[in-house]
Amino acid sequence: MSDVQAKRTGIADRREEILEAAVQVFGRQGFRRGSLRDVASAVGLSQQGVLHHFPTKEQLLMATLERYRELRQAVQHDNGLVAAMRVHLEQDVGSPDRLRFFITLAAEATDPEHPAHGYFRDRYRRAFEWARDGLRLDIQDGRTPPTVDAEDAAVRLIALSDGLQLQYLYRPEMDLLGAYDRNTADLVLTAGRQIGGHPPELAQPPGGPTSG
Repeated sequence: MSDVQAKRTGIADRREEILEAAVQVFGRQGFRRGSLRDVASAVGLSQQGVLHHFPTKEQLLMATLERYRELRQAVQHDNGLVAAMRVHLEQDVGSPDRLRFFITLAAEATDPEHPAHGYFRDRYRRAFEWARDGLRLDIQDGRTPPTVDAEDAAVRLIALSDGLQLQYLYRPEMDLLGAYDRNTADLVLTAGRQIGGHPPELAQPPGGPTSG
């Protein structure tokens, strides 16, 4: 490795350390209370050292949100919308610090003056469209009964996912995935049918048997 490559690798590693520290600080304290000093202290830098990599606190926040998005693997609808959302929850269970960061910032950014307000507004719009379109595909493919209203069901599934994530932060011992499986079995019921096309008592978890 050349000196230039080594320097670039060192810079990338340092930026990654700063982003991980920001996840911790903003996740615990929120953006407004969390300070650059706390982030710097967590990685053994001065505040100016952090600003060398991220010139403003707002830029650090947006870079951290973008890193969160990158770390959440893109999930396709190949096995149905409910299964795809389950994969996202599996990722969240495996990264509670990032989940806390996301939940804290999502609540804080409801203020229109918050620097991440636009990010979360667009994120929830995209999430709704992704879920709605996935359900429409499921209806076309016969995974979901044609009586299901895709827009209404998308709102319900997102609400379920967000609610379970919040509860998990308060009760980490809960079986989040099991709760998701049980509730999605009849959450989008319309006229006595449920999302998998089986009677609720026979419905199988879309991601396979729940472990634990």
